[in-house]
Amino acid sequence: MPGYPWQRERCWSESPESVEDRIGQPKHPLLGFRVSAARPTWECELNPGVLPWLPDHAVRGAVVFPGAGYVEMAMAAGQEVFGQAICAIEDIRFERALFVKDDDYAKAQISVDPETATFVVHSGTNPAWVRNVSGRLAHASVGPRGRSYCQRLSRVAQLG
Repeated sequence: MPGYPWQRERCWSESPESVEDRIGQPKHPLLGFRVSAARPTWECELNPGVLPWLPDHAVRGAVVFPGAGYVEMAMAAGQEVFGQAICAIEDIRFERALFVKDDDYAKAQISVDPETATFVVHSGTNPAWVRNVSGRLAHASVGPRGRSYCQRLSRVAQLG
């Protein structure tokens, strides 16, 4: 310990992952926190306390994670891995619905393969992960007027 109370020194060693777990904030609410894995991977808890709109997506009384949520998760992961160049998703396959129970929050994990620009979303807990969605992240294409697909989408969004 430091000899004087005003001597401000850090007295313990901690890994960056531990600091992020302890005091970090996720960069995106659907992306969650980065997980130590061979490929870029994030894990989030699908909790109505964090995602207040989640109970609004119910089918016959059962809360189902929406398809748009998977798309947003993939876009956020693509931007983390590739930067702003990624803005489209191709060949998305919704393989299995993710039901969220009131008493047991689901976990979702997305991993991105930087070599093939593919992503996979799993839900559940280790080792019982279920594959829910897969797809491919695509770069922005340039249109006939020299504007990218992303620029055209943002312009449409601005116009309302």
